[in-house]
Amino acid sequence: MTEIQITNHPLAHIPGLKVDAAILDVRFGANCSMMQCKGTCCHGGVWADIAERNNILNHIDIVHKYMDPDMEKDQSMWFDSETALDSDFASGFAVGTSVREDRCVFLTRGGLCVLQKADMGENDPALKLKPFYCKTFPVAIQNGVVIYDDYMKDTQPQCCSPNKDGELDIFDVCTEELELVLGKEGLEELKQAAETLAR
Repeated sequence: MTEIQITNHPLAHIPGLKVDAAILDVRFGANCSMMQCKGTCCHGGVWADIAERNNILNHIDIVHKYMDPDMEKDQSMWFDSETALDSDFASGFAVGTSVREDRCVFLTRGGLCVLQKADMGENDPALKLKPFYCKTFPVAIQNGVVIYDDYMKDTQPQCCSPNKDGELDIFDVCTEELELVLGKEGLEELKQAAETLAR
């Protein structure tokens, strides 16, 4: 696996951050856009940093405000009881969100994330309820290496499933997600590396 070293990025807990060069080979269909996400990737629950969990639990009233009437309101049921050691998370620990009726406890029946709805609805930049790796999917980090997560395989061609003959590349479809992980300077480093490898 060829890896590209990123020297300027915002993730202080991963000083040696690298990018799997295979991410540059991922192709998407011409009409693919992350704006067409249906939340399918969230059904099995998601991983959050324990600091993100604590932030969510510190804003229970706000989260309740954006939930559908039939969603789980008991905050003790929102997260798994056990945490996992994981150096890809800022605190070094990750925790899964609970799954109720085959969907993440924070996912509405319409496929929308309650935490994202709250972030947008409250218009408070400091709130940041939606977990980092939810915002960056299908860009993810595995053992300090930025990867394209093909969790959705070929089931979501409108937003994040690859198409080997597609016209678009990772920069066309996932620039916002890459920038969240790498920062502006890191993203430029990756683009320059992509140009170099293409020669």
